[in-house]
Amino acid sequence: MLPEERDEQTIHQLVQRAIERRFNVSAVVESKLAPVYVMTAIKEKTPPAKTGPGSFGGGTTSSSGFEFSLPAGTPQTPEAMKKAVEELLKHPENTGISNISAGNTTMDEFRRDLERRQQEALKSSR
Repeated sequence: MLPEERDEQTIHQLVQRAIERRFNVSAVVESKLAPVYVMTAIKEKTPPAKTGPGSFGGGTTSSSGFEFSLPAGTPQTPEAMKKAVEELLKHPENTGISNISAGNTTMDEFRRDLERRQQEALKSSR
């Protein structure tokens, strides 16, 4: 209990300091990059997902390929390309999808599929 009324930010600072003292740790705010998908359905151009007999069992999501480039100044020889692909495959977490599409699915189903693919990619890179 505090002896007087405090705003939320002050309370958070007091709690943070108490935790730091109690556990002999230092807390800091850290920013880091994270993968983000921005999804937009085009109004009046995106039909709703079909249901019933016309849905043919549900929607689909498909993706293909990845893109990469050789470092500047590297000759574009078959050997250099092979070495670049081998290095890329050692670190699948650094690859991305060059083309992705969805049909007869909702934005939420598409989002869940993208999240599942991201989780699988993270697991395979460990």
